[in-house]
Amino acid sequence: FEVGNPELLKDSLIRYYIAIADEDRQLIRNIKKFSESDFAKGSGFRLSLKLNESLFEKFEKLREKTSLNKTEIMKGLILQINEDILQKPVKKRMNELEKVLLASAG
Repeated sequence: FEVGNPELLKDSLIRYYIAIADEDRQLIRNIKKFSESDFAKGSGFRLSLKLNESLFEKFEKLREKTSLNKTEIMKGLILQINEDILQKPVKKRMNELEKVLLASAG
């Protein structure tokens, strides 16, 4: 995606996935699966992300639905994003993401 700042891209992608996860059971299952993968266990990174109140509430609901902690959810989300964008891109999701990212680009 050619929308400028990579930091903004990362943050926008994570926020987007938090927003849609609440309504997508398959996405929730995938987040759990990815968070338990060997790849997720091997990473030791720090990520700081500010969420508005509405997104934070969705994140908390996601924590309840998955029974995962914050770190596990973030790892699962990042691995899901990797799957959707780099590993097995789905045209419909890519088109939707491009529109969202263009709208949120500064």
